[in-house]
Amino acid sequence: MSDLAEKISEPLGRPVMDATGLKGHYDIHLDATAYMAAAGNGGGQMDVMSLLLTALQQQLGVKLESRKDTPEILVVDSAEKTPTEN
Repeated sequence: MSDLAEKISEPLGRPVMDATGLKGHYDIHLDATAYMAAAGNGGGQMDVMSLLLTALQQQLGVKLESRKDTPEILVVDSAEKTPTEN
């Protein structure tokens, strides 16, 4: 699930954090063609974010919630190459 969160971060334009607690590998298939067809047939203008959110919830049962959180960030102030003997 953490891989899924990482993959959908870019199209959403914001960081997505995995809070499911699910571990392991999953074979996930998401089909957005029905949502794009609805948007093209008078179903309203759907942007990428709403299309992705709808598909995730209806097909995978995954709900994204917007909230303010502090992700863990590693900051490196400086790095020096130390010579080593061969």
